[in-house]
Amino acid sequence: MKSRVWPCYCFLIWTASTYGQPILINDSFFSVSLDTIRMVDVYLPEWYDPTDSTRRYPVVYFLHGWGYDQDDYMEIETAWASSILNKTIDPVILVKPDGSSETWKGSWYTNSEYYGLFEDYIVYDLMTYIDSAYNTIDAADKRSIMGHSTGGCGAVKLALKHPDVFRGVASHSGVLGFRSFYDSVFAAVMRAYGGSGPFIPNPGSYTEVMFSSAAAFSPNLDYPPYFVDLPIDTSGTLIDSTWGKWLLHSPTYIAAQYARDADQIIRFNCDTQDAYVYPGNVAFADTLDSLGVSFEFQSFQGNDWTNLYEQCAITLTFLDSVMWAGVCRAYYTATDLTYITPGTGEVNITTEITNPSSHTLAASAMFRTIGGSVLDTVDLFDDGNHNDGIAGDRLWGGSWSLPQGERIYLVDVKSVDVDSAISHTNYDVTRFTTIGPVVYDSYVLTGLDTIPQPGDRIYFYLTLRNNGATATAHYVFAEISSSDTCVSNIYRNGALFYSISAGTYTTYPGSNYYAIAINKNCLGEMGILFDLSISSDSHEFWSDSFSVYVYPVSIAEREGVLPTEYALHQNYPNPFNPATTIRYDLPQASRVRLTIYDVMGRAVRTLVQGEQGAGYQSVTWGGSDDRGQAVSSGVYLYRIQAEGFSETRKMVLLR
Repeated sequence: MKSRVWPCYCFLIWTASTYGQPILINDSFFSVSLDTIRMVDVYLPEWYDPTDSTRRYPVVYFLHGWGYDQDDYMEIETAWASSILNKTIDPVILVKPDGSSETWKGSWYTNSEYYGLFEDYIVYDLMTYIDSAYNTIDAADKRSIMGHSTGGCGAVKLALKHPDVFRGVASHSGVLGFRSFYDSVFAAVMRAYGGSGPFIPNPGSYTEVMFSSAAAFSPNLDYPPYFVDLPIDTSGTLIDSTWGKWLLHSPTYIAAQYARDADQIIRFNCDTQDAYVYPGNVAFADTLDSLGVSFEFQSFQGNDWTNLYEQCAITLTFLDSVMWAGVCRAYYTATDLTYITPGTGEVNITTEITNPSSHTLAASAMFRTIGGSVLDTVDLFDDGNHNDGIAGDRLWGGSWSLPQGERIYLVDVKSVDVDSAISHTNYDVTRFTTIGPVVYDSYVLTGLDTIPQPGDRIYFYLTLRNNGATATAHYVFAEISSSDTCVSNIYRNGALFYSISAGTYTTYPGSNYYAIAINKNCLGEMGILFDLSISSDSHEFWSDSFSVYVYPVSIAEREGVLPTEYALHQNYPNPFNPATTIRYDLPQASRVRLTIYDVMGRAVRTLVQGEQGAGYQSVTWGGSDDRGQAVSSGVYLYRIQAEGFSETRKMVLLR
C-alpha cells in the first residue's frame, strides 16, 4: 500500500508524505467475488488520522467509464480536493475502484459468467474492505456512489438495486437508457461493416463496445470463439431473446423494479447533443417522474467530458447534502482577524448553523494547533449579544482570549440538536495565526528591461519578511493583484517562498518571478499599487501592498540607446514608507555593489552585489536591514560602486 500527499493550492502537486495534507493511497485488496487482487485508489481528507477511530468520514465511490481505470479522472480528484478546501462539503473519503477488464476494456459493473461477479465485487467486497481498513461511517446514509459514462450506468444500477448500501447516487453522461444508446451503436456497427456481418471485436470500435456489452449482459461460454451472444444478427436485425437479457440491466428498467422501495435521491446530467446517451437520460427521468422518485436532471451542451470538473464539484455538493440531510451543521465560519498579535486580547468567531428541523440547538467552538489536541472550548450564542447579529437569526458568535506564543490555530465547530441529541462537528472550518506577520520587504526587477515604462512587460521578484519573534512561517505563497488602469495584464501573479524564519527575509529567484504588462497609455512618473495576499499552508493570513514606480520614456530609452555614463539617480518616492526605488545607469557590463548606510556610516543593507549588464537598472528597498529587521525612521545614505565609479545620495524613511 503506497501513499502520496497532495498539497492543495489552485493546482495539483504530489510530494512526500506530510501530516495535515490530503493523501492518495494506491491500495489493493483480494476480491472474493472475482478471486483476484484488485486495485483501488483511496483519497483521504486533510487531517485523516488512521489511529483516531473516533473521527470517521462518509464515503463517495466513483466508478470510471469504459476504457479507463482507477488512476484516470483527475477531474473528480481535483473537484474533491477543492470542495473540501473551500468548505463547500464536509471532509469525505473518495474511493475509485478498478472496474476494468483485460478483454474489451469494461465490465459494466455487472455480474457475468464472462467477466466475473463485478457487481458483488463493488457492493460487497469493496465496501467490506474500505469499511474495515479506513475510518468510515459504516452506514448507508453516509455512503454515496457516482460515475461517468458506463460508470454512471453502473453507479445508478448498483444504487437502485442496493438501497441498503447507498443513500446518494449520481451519473455524469451515463448510459441510463439502453434502447437509444444501442440503436446508435448497432447502426454504427452496420455502417462499419457495409450493412452485413459477421462481426469481430475490433479494438476501439463500436463493435468492441457491442462485444463488451454482450460479455456483460449475454455471455455464452458454450459459443466460441468470443463466448457471447450478440443482440443483432448479421443483417442488423434485433434478436429479441438476447436483447431481452440486455434490457434487464438497463437503469430505466431497474428503476421501475427497485426504485419504489429505495430511500434515495438521484442526480444525473447529460449533453443535449449526445444522440447516443441523451435520449436515454430523458427516458430515465420520465420513468423516475412517473414513479414519484426524487431526482435532479441537468442538461448542457458539449460532450460527455465538457465541464466534468465543475459537474463533479456540483455533484459532490449534492451528495454531501444527501448524506447529511436533517443534520444541523455550521457554515461560513470566520474570525474577525486572520492575523492577531500574540496575547493582545480576544478573537471573535461567528458561524451560521443550519436548523432544518427547527429544533433547539447548542454550539461551541474548539481551538487547537496543527497536529495538536484541543486547547480550549468556548460556547457560541445566537442571542444578539456575542457579535452574532440579532437573536434567532442562525448566526452564532463567541470570543476566545488569546494565549501568548506564535502559532497557527485551527477552529472546529460543534453543533448539537438538543431535541434529538444528534451532534455534528465541522473540523478545521477556519484558521488564524499569531505568527509573523509576513509582510512585503522589497522587489527586484529582472530580465533585459529593468526600468518599468509605459508599454513594457516587466518581471520581478519579491522579498518577504517575517516580522515575528520565534516561529517560522511554512509554505508561504504570495499572490499579487491590482485594479490600477496602468496594469494591462498580470501574466504570473503568484510565487511560493517555502519557509521564512522569524526575523528574516526571503527571496526565491529562478522561475519564481512575477510578470506584468504596463499599459502603453500610462503616463509614467507614478507608482502602480499592487495588493499582496500572503498565505501559509494554503491559508491566507496576511495582506500587504507595494508600488512599482513607472518612469516616463526618455528619448534615449525609447530608441534603445544605452547609457553613455555611470549615474546614480535620486530615489523615488522620497521621503518614503514603506519602500522606495533606486535607479542607476550602467554604460557597460559592470560588477556593482549598492549599499544602504545609516548616518553614522554603518552598513545597513546590501541591495546589489554582483555582475550586471549594461542598461538602465533599478532596485527597491523596503526599509529592512540584512537580518530582515525593520529599521527606524531617519536619514539614510545609499552608495553605488561600479568599475571605479562611486556616488552617494541621501534619502529619508518616515515610519
